[in-house]
Amino acid sequence: MANKILFVDLFVSYGHGSTLIKKIGKSFETLGYTPVLLEVDSPTAAQTFRQCIQEKQDYLFAFSTGWGITNASKIDGRYLHQWLGVPHFACLVNHPLYKHASIDHGLEDVLYGFSDETQVAFCKFFYKNGNYAFFPHFSLIDVDEPISEVEFDKRGKSLFFSGGADIMERRWSSSISSPLQNKTVCTLKEMWIDIEGFIDKQLCKEDAPLDIPLIDHLRSHPAFSEISNQLIAKVFIEIDVVIRAIKRRRALEALYGAKLAIVGSGWDQCDYLDRQSTLLLGEQKYLDCEMSRKKHQISLNTPHGQPKGLHDRLLHASCQGQAVITNDNEFVQKNFNSGNLVFYSIEKNDIRDRVDAILNDDQQRFKMARAGQDYMRKGLHDSDQAAKRVLQQLKKHKLI
Repeated sequence: MANKILFVDLFVSYGHGSTLIKKIGKSFETLGYTPVLLEVDSPTAAQTFRQCIQEKQDYLFAFSTGWGITNASKIDGRYLHQWLGVPHFACLVNHPLYKHASIDHGLEDVLYGFSDETQVAFCKFFYKNGNYAFFPHFSLIDVDEPISEVEFDKRGKSLFFSGGADIMERRWSSSISSPLQNKTVCTLKEMWIDIEGFIDKQLCKEDAPLDIPLIDHLRSHPAFSEISNQLIAKVFIEIDVVIRAIKRRRALEALYGAKLAIVGSGWDQCDYLDRQSTLLLGEQKYLDCEMSRKKHQISLNTPHGQPKGLHDRLLHASCQGQAVITNDNEFVQKNFNSGNLVFYSIEKNDIRDRVDAILNDDQQRFKMARAGQDYMRKGLHDSDQAAKRVLQQLKKHKLI
């Protein structure tokens, strides 16, 4: 029986993809499979792949974070997994429209795994063909040893936030306060589309998807009734960044004066941060960021465009013994019963009250930190469970 799995690794997103692939590869090894790592940027990549082709009868499937099904990954018109004659599992951590121009959607021999349930529903609606499955984030770090009260007290009584002000490398997002500061929004308004009103409604929602409502809103206008998928993707990305950036800004503005430590690019351009109480750590590689997180008692999580998914910030903060302040989200409350989360409401704008309450209760804050670790130690959100889920989904879709 074939038991080798080809893991296609390309260093992207501060090392997130590489970290994910190496982590889940080890879990497949514990399940009895042989992981074979193809580092695309390695000088020996071609030699490694030639060896894989020679031994293709030994391979069960291929796995990547998406690069393996881009046009750039094709060799003589075929994708890497097609050279091996095996299916491919593509683990995608962003909305499919972000990859619309670069990912080949609808391949029959590919299972597309998305970290949000609504994105699976969207793909079935938008792309029609293809195999799509919910593949939630899993922890890319191991659970720390139970943190002692003495160790916890040594950490900074501050909020740690990771995420760029320049979301998706869009510099305008760093200081945006109104949708009208975005060129796409202004262009749509000039065409008599009430996009600003649409965005204002979305800004008040805690966990509603943006994709299908936005498409319906655009197509309701005569000029956009036949809008192409390519243009939909471009508009979606701009509107999604506007909403995420404004929600992020409003949360941080409400915390003016509180002690913050922020990892990410573009924050030095933001005039709404209190520079006396905010420590800007700049861009960091993925695992370096997680080391920085350990120096603080609390993590802050803001909406990230995944209304029915668990962001890895929640998982890693819990692993490392932190209390977490996060936006109110029904999916998270139902599926992450950790005991270390404090929810704030975007609509009520009560984030400052929630933060002050937890900052003023040292004993409760420590209990929450330990509760988060205890929960993550159950293994419900680790890479071993993720590896089993991949196999289950491939079998369910009759690809292996």
